[in-house]
Formats: sequence, structure tokens, C-alpha cells
Amino acid sequence: MNADHLVVAIFVVGTLVQLAAAALALLSIPLSGKHYAWVLLSCGLVLQIWRRVYLLFDGASGSRLHEGVSALVVSVFMLLSVVGIRSIFRSMIETSERLRIEQGRTQEYVDLTEALVVGLDRAGRIALINRAGARTLGGQKDALLGEEWHARFVPPERSDGERELFEKFMLGTAEPIEVFETPIVTIDGERRSVVWHKAIQRDKEGHITGTLAFGTDVTERREAEAAVEHLTHHDVLTGLPGRALFEQRAELMMASARQDGTPLALLFFDVDDLKGVNDRYGRPVADHLLWEFADRITEAFPDQNTVARLGGDEFCVLLSVHDTAEADAAAEKAREALRQPYRLYGKEIWSTASVGIAWCPKDARDVEGLLWRGDAAARKARRSGGNSQCRYVSGMRGDMIRRLSLRHDLAAAVAAEQFVLHYQPQVRIDTGDIVGAEALIRWNRPDHGLMAPANFIPVLEEIGLIETVGEWVTREACAQAVAWQEDGFRGLRMSVNASVGQFRGKDFLGVIRDALDSTGLDPHDLQIEITETMAIEDIHEALELVAGINAIGASVAIDDFGTGHSQLVYLKRFPVRTVKIDRAFIMDLEASESDQVLVSSMIALAHGLHFEVVAEGIETEGQLALLQDYGCDCAQGFLCRPPLAVDEFAAFLKAHARAPHRVLSGSTSVSACT
Repeated sequence: MNADHLVVAIFVVGTLVQLAAAALALLSIPLSGKHYAWVLLSCGLVLQIWRRVYLLFDGASGSRLHEGVSALVVSVFMLLSVVGIRSIFRSMIETSERLRIEQGRTQEYVDLTEALVVGLDRAGRIALINRAGARTLGGQKDALLGEEWHARFVPPERSDGERELFEKFMLGTAEPIEVFETPIVTIDGERRSVVWHKAIQRDKEGHITGTLAFGTDVTERREAEAAVEHLTHHDVLTGLPGRALFEQRAELMMASARQDGTPLALLFFDVDDLKGVNDRYGRPVADHLLWEFADRITEAFPDQNTVARLGGDEFCVLLSVHDTAEADAAAEKAREALRQPYRLYGKEIWSTASVGIAWCPKDARDVEGLLWRGDAAARKARRSGGNSQCRYVSGMRGDMIRRLSLRHDLAAAVAAEQFVLHYQPQVRIDTGDIVGAEALIRWNRPDHGLMAPANFIPVLEEIGLIETVGEWVTREACAQAVAWQEDGFRGLRMSVNASVGQFRGKDFLGVIRDALDSTGLDPHDLQIEITETMAIEDIHEALELVAGINAIGASVAIDDFGTGHSQLVYLKRFPVRTVKIDRAFIMDLEASESDQVLVSSMIALAHGLHFEVVAEGIETEGQLALLQDYGCDCAQGFLCRPPLAVDEFAAFLKAHARAPHRVLSGSTSVSACT
């Protein structure tokens, strides 16, 4: 092979190598067209090929040989370079693709978590956010990217402070707070509470690039905690502050008053006869009454935050006043609002309040002592008839202690069976026959002896034990009547008093049936006494109960007849057997012409309605003689006999059986009653 042929061969080989390099370069151009370097390299290879062709046909043989060898070497190195560069770029592309896939997977993982994930750049703009974060903020992820966090999602009152702290974090002049709770504002303007776990982001060189925070939305939890906190310190029914919150606020007021010398007045409210409303109309009506009661007290003292419900039927308010006259006027204003009729469930109900007034620092210097004295004054007002107000005076504390002791001892008395029954005879005035006995409860209180019912029945009603004790009285009286009948004293009618709580209780008729069934007493030998006030307060309900008692076979007597005489016309509708004239009309019967007119009229009215008449509280023969003239049927009182213990009453029955006593014709005395 001569030199020319060798040159041609070398040029051909070099050209083929360069074509291969150009082809590799062109094939490496990505479809996106972004790798412009490959295009320039390919163009350079083409120019090199053109130059070599030109030298092949135009240069001298020696120079062409030298040039061809050089070109071949260069072409080989270019081919190797292209292959190397192509491999490097392919590796870079593959790495970039892997990073893209990993980032996608990372975003998927971040989106899968229920935690809020928010990343901020150095300028405080959102650089990363997951689905939970976008959902909480109320926007789309893409739309939220780039939003300035502190201006857009931090409450206005906190925005400047949090932005300043963030800038210190970015400068590295403040230590980051890793866990904290802060409110955020959503796109819709809703405020939510979030607990954040935050970390500072850095690049490879350690420069701060932003923050990454993981958050938990605790809004519902905080709302639940706030609700529990509210319930802890507020009354569920009325929404008023409870005792604990009142005591906290009162302590602050009293501390301030001690500094500036301003006196404080506690107004302590007791709802009069709340239990009666509950017994007559049921729990929903009583609860609604308390709710309206609270509303009226709040309206009476609109500028006070110490209005509170202490529990049950007790409310209070602590006022800053100048003198007793101002406190009295405030109490009277509230009572006037409270005694207006209440329209509840279609019923017009009247209720009043008893108000006790205690002073700080005159009566007490601490909250507990002030409440104690206000309660004592309110109870005094209630015992005076209710619908009144009373200032605390020295000595009421002792009364309060004694009453609390009474409540405690009564609760124990039920379990210890300390109650006993005494029996007072009822005697026919015209024949002197013993026709009945009224069962009267006594409390054999340790270290005190026998106590009359007037001293403890109201307290039993207060502590909710009246129905339990009343059930025992009914059963015990029926059992005693059966025992006397078995001893031969038949035809004796047993009278049992029903309290308001019993009469309006859940199953008064059931109590009567159980007592009759368990003792075997003939229902016709049992008489239930209810007061006239009980009968006419809710006449429809009372009519149903009286009819139910009659259906059992027992009878009903109206006790304290005449005390509600303004509405006596209603009694004609009651299927009762007996009326009992109250002792208040008998006490001055001999000296009072007005009482004589009233009593004679009541007896005539009762007989006109076909009622049997029993006069209570007869203590003198003169009273008995007048009642005999008026046609009264039966007598009951100390003139006949006081209430007797069981064995004493049995002895009285036996003595009367051996020597029956009769009313002497034309006489003013009854031997059975003497």
C-alpha cells in the first residue's frame, strides 16, 4: 500500500470515528431539547469531518499523512470523550429521575400523615405543605405555596411578634422553640389551636434555609377542655357561676374592699316553696322556674359578675354598696322582680324569695363566713313566712348550727327508727263514743326527748325524707289499728296525715295500697287527712288523688278547714267524708263573736255538702258546749285526751269499754272528754 492509499485509509477511519461520535452525541440529545451542549458538540464534529475531507483532496501527500494520523488520534479521543460524557450525562439524568421519584414518594408519605406539615423558607413563605395542612388552612396545596405565613395565617395581634421571632431564628440569634402551641387563622377566618413540633432546616454547608414544622390540630380538644372547665365552675341548669367560681371572685372583691375600705353586702336568695312546685308540677317545671329565677336575678344586677347559684334553691350576689339602705333597696328591687308570676308550660306560677343580707367586714371577713351568715339570715326570712328580707344579726349563727345539727340527726333518725306514733282520740259529741284516732308522729331524739312534729316535719321536707317517713307512718298506723281490732276494739277509724310531699309524690296511692295489703286493715277503717290548701292549690290533680283514695276504699278528710275559706266553693267538688275545723277558730270561740259566726257557718256549710265535721283543739267545756249547739259531729283536743302513747291509748280504750261515757242531755260537758 502506497502513501496515498494509507492517507486515504487513515482519513476514512478518522471520519468514521468522528461520524460515530457525532451519532452518539445526536442520539444522546433528550427529547426535551434542554441539553444544548450535545448539539454544539455534534456541530463541531461535522465541521471536523469537513475539514479532513478537504485536506484529503487538497493537501500534499506528506502533510496529508501527518494530518490524517493526527486527525485519527483526535477522533479516537473525541469518540472516547463523547462516550464518557454521554455516560456521565446519562448517569446525571438517571440520578435526577431517581430524585424526582424519591421526592414524589416523600410527598406521598407526607400527605398520608394526619399531622399538619408546613415548611417555610427564609422569607417566611410556605415552601412545603401537605394535604392535612392545606385542609386545615382551607386552601389547595399549590395555591398555598409561596403565601407569607405570618401575614396570612397568624392572628393579627400575634403576627408582628411571631415574625420578629422567626427572623431571629433565621439569623441564628434565638434558640428555636421545639414544641409550642399557637392559634392560627384559616382562609375562612376561623381560629384554630395547633401544637407544633418545629425544626430548623439547614443546607450541606450548615446555613439556615428555613423551618419545617409538624402540627396537631387540638381545637376540639381545647374546646372540650373549656367546656369541662365551664361546667366545673358554672351551674349546668342556669349557666350562672357556681360556688367555687363565686368564692374566687368574692375573694378578689373582698381583698380590694379591704384596701379601699368599701363595705360589701351579700344578698343570699332562697326560692320559697321550690319543693312544693316540684311536687305539684314536676321536675321540668321546677327546673324552668329556677332558670327564669336566675335570669331575673341577673337582670336585676346587670353590672355584677358575682351573681351565682350556690346549689338547690340558693342564689347570691355580692355588691359594693355605701350603706344598709342601699343594700335593702337592692334586695327589695330583686324581690319585686322575682315575685312576678312565671308562665311555665302553660301554667301561671307564683313564686317568691327570702333574702338574707350579710355585711363584709362587719359580719364576716372571709367568703365562707359571709355565706354562712347570709344563709342564716335567709332562713330566718323564710321562717318568717317567706317573701321577705332579713339582715344578719348576732345569734343567728347559733340558730344555724342547731338547724344543721337537726338535719344531721334527722337523717340518722330514719335509719335508727327513732320515730314513734302517738294517738289522739276522736269522740262523737252526741254519744261520747270513741270513733277514731289520729296518728301523730313524735321524734324520740336522743338527749332531747320527744319532739313534736312542728319542730322537725319542715326539716324532713327540706332534706327530702318526708316521703320515706310518711310511708312508715302510714304502715305503722295501719298495723296498730289492726292490733286494736284484734283486741276487740272494732269500728275504730285510723286517721293519717299526708304531707304536701307525700300527696304530690310519685306513688302516694301505691303507698296506701301497700300499707293496707301488708297489714290486712280494712280500707274503710283508714282515713287520709289532707289540708284545705293542698286540696285547692291544684284542684284537678287533687281531685284525681282523692278519687283514687276513695277507689281503694279509704276515705279523705279535709284538715285545717276554714284556713282557705275564700275558696270553699271548690270543696263541693271533692268526694270527701270529713272536714276538720282548724284549732285557730276554736281557740277564742267563747270570747269572739266573729269566731262563733264563722264556726257555726262552716259547720252549716259542711253539713250542707254532706260532710262530717270534726272540731280540733277543744280545750274547755265552754268550747265543747258551743260546738254541740252548732251541731258539730266529733270533738278532738286536750279536753278529751292529749295524744297518747300506744299503751296509754290502749288503756284509755279499755277504760271506756268498761264504763261507756255519753253526752248528757242539756249538759255542757262530755264525760268521755273529761
